[in-house]
Amino acid sequence: MSYLLIDIGNSAAKLDFVVGTEQEFLTLPRSVADWEKPLQNWFDSVIGLTSNWSQCQVHVSSVCPELWERLRPLIKPSLSLKFWNDADVPIEVEVDDKKAVGSDRLFAALYAANAKTPNRSALVSNIGTAQTVDVVSPDGKYLGGQIIPGIHIALEALHNKTAFLPEINHIPEDIQATACGKNTRQAMEFGAINMACGILERMKRLVKEEYNSTPVIFVSGGAGDVVCNNMGIKAIYVENMTLQGMLVAAKKFDQNRD
Repeated sequence: MSYLLIDIGNSAAKLDFVVGTEQEFLTLPRSVADWEKPLQNWFDSVIGLTSNWSQCQVHVSSVCPELWERLRPLIKPSLSLKFWNDADVPIEVEVDDKKAVGSDRLFAALYAANAKTPNRSALVSNIGTAQTVDVVSPDGKYLGGQIIPGIHIALEALHNKTAFLPEINHIPEDIQATACGKNTRQAMEFGAINMACGILERMKRLVKEEYNSTPVIFVSGGAGDVVCNNMGIKAIYVENMTLQGMLVAAKKFDQNRD
């Protein structure tokens, strides 16, 4: 069995072709006009991983339905397709409305629920356009979480809403955010990074106090590696965590159909 997993977020579309233990990832830019050529090249490169492409199952999660409608014609129409709504994600929740959470957050929580140490809680943070921090209970339930501006949107807001703060489009991956920035750029960069780290460090304490369980921390997203490198506590960086959670859901979906 092979899977084509598609996660369409606010800033990019990410794909994962899975055969057995092999996975091949592709990230497509926000601009739909730039999708067709890299997508075709990627399909050409991964088709050799499976002897029966026609048996591939397509699983889709999208927080931007209009982008999915533009991507869908580029996917082979003969393939079996499952579009995941929030309510379909196979994780028990304790929130007001599961349909309002967002399938990307629920899939990431599902991954953490399966990857964490048994009987321990988990914190799940995706650091992209926004930074989400979600809580998984020791018994694997999604309990809710928090949403704050992501690092880059915070820097963008500082530039756009003030008279003199500079525009910062890129943060070095090896940056170390100390207590004192020595110039305006450093002060902004360090502040944004420490904001992202700080919510995780505080949430760890709150979860430990509230659920008597020190959480395992999973971090993903475009700025996730930068945050992990600056954390004062242990965190596990997981590339494409939403896609990894979709794979867990896809396998559960197959088991339930058998």
